[in-house]
Amino acid sequence: LIFIDMADVSEGHPLFDLGAIYYISHGSTAENCMKHFHNPKERLVGLWVPFVREYFGAETPEQRAEIDEMLKPYTAFQMMIFLRNTACTHPLAEGFARELMQYM
Repeated sequence: LIFIDMADVSEGHPLFDLGAIYYISHGSTAENCMKHFHNPKERLVGLWVPFVREYFGAETPEQRAEIDEMLKPYTAFQMMIFLRNTACTHPLAEGFARELMQYM
């Protein structure tokens, strides 16, 4: 069960929160997954497939890849807010944010 709220971005669209979930499962370090989300990274990545299947109806790897691509601009926006609000300088977060900027 995953709850989606608008507390972080408050832009009125759930894709911003889904972008945050995408970042958590794909952009976080193994250490941060345990520290902040109390789950191993492998489990969080593993939850992505059934989540996308149930939420979007994406059954095939190609459909999941389309969803991933669709969420990247929202993930980039979420990362910019996170980096701004936390003054985060973690190389992985910065690198992931730079990689996602191509979708903006």
